[in-house]
Amino acid sequence: MFTLCLNLVFLLVATTLHKPGSNGLGILFEGDCRKIDRGNKVAHGVINVLSTVLIDRSNFCMQLLSSPTRKDIDAAHKKRQWADIGIPSFRNVWKGHIGRWRIFWWILLAMGSVPLHLLWNSTVIFSPIAYQYNELTVTDGFVRGLPWNDKDLTPVQFSDEGIGANWPDNLHFLQQDLPNYEKLDNEQCQKKYAQHFVGDQADVVVVTKPAVPDMNTSTVLGGAAAGWGPWPYQWLCPPESRQSLACYGKLSKAGNNWDFPDYTHPKVDYCLSKKMEKRCRLEYGSLPTILTVVANLLKVVCFVATYWWLKHGAKAQPLITTGDAIASFLEHEDKETLGMSIVEKTDFQNGIWDHRWAQINPMLWRERERCAAFRAIGVSRWIISTILLSAIPLFPSIFLISKVRWLKNDLGLNRDAIQQLGIGNPSGLFLFGVWSGDVQTNQSLSLRGPPSKGVILRNIVLANTPQFALSLAYYVWNSHLTAMIAAREYTEYAAPPIETTGVPQNEPKLSLRITDPLAKTDQRAIHFFTVPFGYWALITILWTALHWLASQAIFFTRVVSLDHWLEISEFSISQVGYSVLGMLCFLSVSLVVFLYGVWISLRSFENRMPLAATCSAALSAACHPKHFDKRHHEKKVHWGVEIPKRENPLAKKESGKKVRRCTFTSGDAHYPDSDRRYA
Repeated sequence: MFTLCLNLVFLLVATTLHKPGSNGLGILFEGDCRKIDRGNKVAHGVINVLSTVLIDRSNFCMQLLSSPTRKDIDAAHKKRQWADIGIPSFRNVWKGHIGRWRIFWWILLAMGSVPLHLLWNSTVIFSPIAYQYNELTVTDGFVRGLPWNDKDLTPVQFSDEGIGANWPDNLHFLQQDLPNYEKLDNEQCQKKYAQHFVGDQADVVVVTKPAVPDMNTSTVLGGAAAGWGPWPYQWLCPPESRQSLACYGKLSKAGNNWDFPDYTHPKVDYCLSKKMEKRCRLEYGSLPTILTVVANLLKVVCFVATYWWLKHGAKAQPLITTGDAIASFLEHEDKETLGMSIVEKTDFQNGIWDHRWAQINPMLWRERERCAAFRAIGVSRWIISTILLSAIPLFPSIFLISKVRWLKNDLGLNRDAIQQLGIGNPSGLFLFGVWSGDVQTNQSLSLRGPPSKGVILRNIVLANTPQFALSLAYYVWNSHLTAMIAAREYTEYAAPPIETTGVPQNEPKLSLRITDPLAKTDQRAIHFFTVPFGYWALITILWTALHWLASQAIFFTRVVSLDHWLEISEFSISQVGYSVLGMLCFLSVSLVVFLYGVWISLRSFENRMPLAATCSAALSAACHPKHFDKRHHEKKVHWGVEIPKRENPLAKKESGKKVRRCTFTSGDAHYPDSDRRYA
């Protein structure tokens, strides 16, 4: 509800005070770039925190909705099918083990997540303002106002406007305006203009020293018309590094001893620069914001529907945890699984129920060994889960490796250049589908002109596709993690073995974790469904970091390009961009997440009981005590071979004739004996 209110207030305030333009974008703030950039990163941080919390709450409700009631389980078991208990289960929805209305709300809840993941991060957009400018290379006489000859004028070079680009309309006016220009030394000039987007300077006049000083000559050697492009500062660079980020290094080494790369390489004396106000915009997308509010509203409706069903609509309490299921089976016996007390989940997966009316013979108990946690979900599902988790660091790795030659050799990208480009900052070089290597494709023409709402929405969806993939991975991995933790907790109920004295070792029985425990019983309430708080907190922090870094690695980028009349030019861009530094940071954190997931999966635990995991049939098979009138479900229990009163367990162990049963019980029990059969 808080998230919905926050988004709704944002939409109302934004559209009221800052009405969107024809392209659906509105300006929230315009001002100092550092403050705007900081505000943009904070806004995306808040969005991704709220997004992760919303994913977690959605996962919570999806587990509630997919949890079967005892009636649902009995119906499934009569058909020789089983349901998942204790996890957010897509299988229960797919197999129809829950009611139709719950399936409807589950699907609606899942569908409501799609627009949130694909749009929410682009409701707020950082848009720097860049100025087109002319570069003029002159001698000192031009600065002192001496006349010059138009016939000697060299054609414009390096223009992003094409071959037909012209000089400024009136160079004489520019010459008269030079006293208002800011004087920069060579290092300052290089630093100001060796950028993909120049945000605080406009026209620049490079003043050179002629080889033979002549106080009476005024010469315009040439110039460049720099608009927007992959290399708008190539006029600064030597020919061998004009289309390379190595130009940064060459310029920094040159310092004030700067030879201009053209016109017989004259020495540069200083620069005169037209100072402009550096501005950036924080924009919002009206359509993405509206769709985000609608998706949030849909989530709230689903949350309310889930709560209402749980409190008022459910005819029976859903079995949300394995403790709920064990308590239910101990209170009301399930005859469908009688005689299967040491059957595991894998036995049901492998078709032990395929022959519906076949009698299942007593099974031989063998000594059990420690096993890896992934056994709880099965090898095949664990492999799929691991592949999905590995795809998170794999895709950025493949992308960066495929670009490494271009980035290192062609662009000369090094650590200093990466840091200078920053994280989450737009760059004319790094746009998907626009620049291929160091060659400009014709697709750049599609960027010209004001983008339509449809084009902007398409690019926003493309930019946020990684967010959707991350959320999908979270749902799958969280379900599998829940199953592994449930299996580990389940094995703690195993009863102690028998000593040679015939007396079971003294190990305490455990209470059942119940969603709604009965008063004055040994049942204990749950503070979490299955995943303990420590696991939940760490996973939430890691996934929030991943979502935020993904928004800074691949993003919808806007650069507003202003022409010489300070009008928005056709070179403004609205495209999907990426940040090399952002991708490297995302790759680092995603590797941590992947290794953490693999470590949890491979951790072994004492596999002392049949591995029921979340399988309702295996849980039911483990709940057949001899006397159901003892109200086992209200007491502390353990699992093992029941020991009837007045019986010497050691004598029975030695006889080896009678087939016993393993079960959860509040009475005396001991751990199963090796090489004996149990029904």
